[in-house]
Amino acid sequence: MHQSRSKPRVNPATLTDLSLIDRPAAPCFLAPRGLPGSVSINGNAYQLEYHAIWQQDEGPAVIVGYRLTSRTGATYDLEVTPDGFIRCDCPDYLFRRQEVNGACKHGLALRKLLEDGVLAPPG
Repeated sequence: MHQSRSKPRVNPATLTDLSLIDRPAAPCFLAPRGLPGSVSINGNAYQLEYHAIWQQDEGPAVIVGYRLTSRTGATYDLEVTPDGFIRCDCPDYLFRRQEVNGACKHGLALRKLLEDGVLAPPG
């Protein structure tokens, strides 16, 4: 007899510590790719950068996402959807949180930095 397995419960991600070390600079005409900053999330240091695209009419760059790079070289891209939901491509989000519409620690950190006005919002 085959028994179906229930999915394990996914505990919410936690953000126990968030420190802005250096504020990143958004892309502009003088620095088209912007300048990276750094942040500490739960004791782990990350380089923080904007993802942006430039308008064809030479208007300002449009922020479309953010990138976190750890000291080990792991890179995570984050996107804020039009309804305000934050997606990340880290393993925790992809394999545990995506199905339950939960945020990983990177998404929680990004939301806090956006709410505090530390980062320029997307769009």
